Amino acid sequence: MRLNNAKEIAELRKKLLKNQKNIDPIIKEKINTDVLDHDHFSGRCRQTLQREVNSFEGKVYNAYIRYIRHLTRKSLPEILRNLADYLEKDYSDMPIHSTELAKDVKKYLKLPAQEQKEILSKYYEPSEINNAKKRGKAFRELLKTEKIDRLNG
Repeated sequence: MRLNNAKEIAELRKKLLKNQKNIDPIIKEKINTDVLDHDHFSGRCRQTLQREVNSFEGKVYNAYIRYIRHLTRKSLPEILRNLADYLEKDYSDMPIHSTELAKDVKKYLKLPAQEQKEILSKYYEPSEINNAKKRGKAFRELLKTEKIDRLNG
């Protein structure tokens, strides 16, 4: 069977949306702006997706084609399962990458001044951390010497 026009696409999209109980199969959330998804390789319609999820899926597929497919015979679903396993693995015993230092200091400096001072109060006298520049420098040093850990969130 082949869909021949926009009316047939709309009818199938609505039917699938109803069958899916208005839930996106990828993010498992209610669909607000729907689109009929299809496989660009086979051309077959799949399900109705949230518009942004459909864009995400397309970008993931395109990234696979562009960056990975020439390296392996593994399918995109297999690679995504491997990626999920990789991302869910516990790496808490590994060191923090050096590029994160500047991000952590920037995040710290976005906190209210009083909260910044509270974090540093165990290590510095108030006169040593009386302005944002000093607090940023002090926080950076504590991170580098691992006397404090990253901020939560």
